[in-house]
Amino acid sequence: MSTSHFERHSARGIPSRQTKCGGIKLWSKQWVVVKRDGCLYYHKSRESQPSGIIVLPSFHYSKAVCANRKNVIKITRGSSVYLFAAHDLQEYEKWLQVLAEATKTQTLILNHSIHNCALSALAIDNPLYSGWILKLKLSGFRAKRKWCVLKDNMMFFYYDIKDKKAHEVLCLTGYSCAATSVRDYKYCFALIPPTMKRWNSVLVFANENKHSYDRWLIRSGVCWTVHS
Repeated sequence: MSTSHFERHSARGIPSRQTKCGGIKLWSKQWVVVKRDGCLYYHKSRESQPSGIIVLPSFHYSKAVCANRKNVIKITRGSSVYLFAAHDLQEYEKWLQVLAEATKTQTLILNHSIHNCALSALAIDNPLYSGWILKLKLSGFRAKRKWCVLKDNMMFFYYDIKDKKAHEVLCLTGYSCAATSVRDYKYCFALIPPTMKRWNSVLVFANENKHSYDRWLIRSGVCWTVHS
């Protein structure tokens, strides 16, 4: 697992995760990555896509005692329970530190973003990008033109550039971005949530020209890089 400072690098490693198969509890090795977006991603292998994503600031983590495993960390929210076991005590302590730093870092970002929600469209300092964008409603393919500000891992939406506060905010934690196509609209991209239970949970945006489209994709890519 990487032990470099969390602000500069993601943490990753191969602990074991408890799973169930036919009612039997099993431990299997997982490729686990904790990113600067405050999410824990676990994979069946290093090359595979994530099997699941845990948004750490919304979960509670603690040390756990298991009869047949040492160095176990429990991550919970309501009825959702995840158990991870480190190889040894040293790795166990490092993972606890990583989880603490991930939660703290993301909480600071969210607190700053809450402050930005009350600011006007032009008052948010040093945004990654801002400009007009078309937000599409996939049922009927209707579009609403909005002024959008991209800051940290948040998108702030305004009806007009002169608005005194945002009317809608989207936290991009765990989202992925991809170019897409929609009938009757050009220069579209989609924001895909970490757990897509319904097709209409995907957010699709269109741009009025290719320059704007390219800038949104580039800046969105910067956002994923900074917080990944």
